[in-house]
Amino acid sequence: MHALNCVSQVKRDPTYIRWAIELAQTAHARFKCYSQAGGQKRMYWKMSIDLTYPLVSSMGQHDPLGVGGLLFDGSRIAQLMIKSNLLHAGPDLLETVVQSALLGMKSFARGGELEYPADHRLAFRELVLSIGLSAVSNLLQWIEENAPGRFLMI
Repeated sequence: MHALNCVSQVKRDPTYIRWAIELAQTAHARFKCYSQAGGQKRMYWKMSIDLTYPLVSSMGQHDPLGVGGLLFDGSRIAQLMIKSNLLHAGPDLLETVVQSALLGMKSFARGGELEYPADHRLAFRELVLSIGLSAVSNLLQWIEENAPGRFLMI
């Protein structure tokens, strides 16, 4: 998505941003699944190249995108929508990504990982989380300035 955004800016052609949004929507639709026990939303860990079937059907104990990654992706989706004047193309995607990040953050907070000794934590995950949290203020500012009342505010 980021590469398509860069190409769109260089070529001054919004087609690439539309493609980035389509890519995000397709990836979300194909990787998303529901657990058989309770119907909880999950993600396949790995999909075939054409995204028609999972190569690894379970998510296990892994966090496939990470809360920070979801938060950063949410700010990127909003940025793409605003810069390309495509506010109508994907508010559901943005809301889904942000809501998923919120669920992940609640799970992370309940898990108590930050209370573990540093040598038992994943520094990369904490770094990405901090990057994602810093993107939240940009996300909120872009929404308030460009689409107030348009998105479900959590």
